[in-house]
Amino acid sequence: MNQNAVWPTGLRSVNAVEIEFVAGYGNAVDVPDAIKQGILLWIKLLFADKSKLFESDESTPGLAEINRVPIPPVVKALWEPYHIVKI
Repeated sequence: MNQNAVWPTGLRSVNAVEIEFVAGYGNAVDVPDAIKQGILLWIKLLFADKSKLFESDESTPGLAEINRVPIPPVVKALWEPYHIVKI
């Protein structure tokens, strides 16, 4: 630690706004079973033919494009009750 270091000052003005954002369910035991099952099912589907994850062509996405793969309908059905609609 630098001996000449000082704490910053003047970080907030009088009318400043502070936002606290909390996401997630907390502990793993708090996550609903349907969400856990959906995650495991999607992983199972992705790795059912894992060679396609590493070899990309026009018909199958590679690992870099996996975030563009649509959520499988069966997984979507498990997660739908927990979907929060944007306002």
